[in-house]
Amino acid sequence: MIKSTVEAATEAAGVRRRKGARYTLAAAPGINRQELCSITSIFPHLLIPMTHKAKWLLFAPSGLAVIGAGASMIHWAGSLKDQDAPTSKWLAAGTAALVVFNAGISLFGRGVVEKVLHEVREKPQPR
Repeated sequence: MIKSTVEAATEAAGVRRRKGARYTLAAAPGINRQELCSITSIFPHLLIPMTHKAKWLLFAPSGLAVIGAGASMIHWAGSLKDQDAPTSKWLAAGTAALVVFNAGISLFGRGVVEKVLHEVREKPQPR
């Protein structure tokens, strides 16, 4: 039942599944299967095929952008400390900056993983 509902939603949206592609719901995590079916029947455009190449092209540039934002925030937090701002202010800013920077590293790392999976799956097998 669930598979047929998902297939109906993708057909209604005009999305075609390529061989080996997985569908990803572009919504909040923690959605159960019943909610997924009701959401995709109302909003079928939320269901998009995500191949390893598509994930790589999404995660790698996003990760680089977030790394850059985190590095800029680290510099900003350091300048707050140099300007003798209250300790709680520059400490909170520095912590947030490191969280953003590490999130960027994580996103970029995921992009690298997806690139490797794409290359492994696309590479012709030796006979």
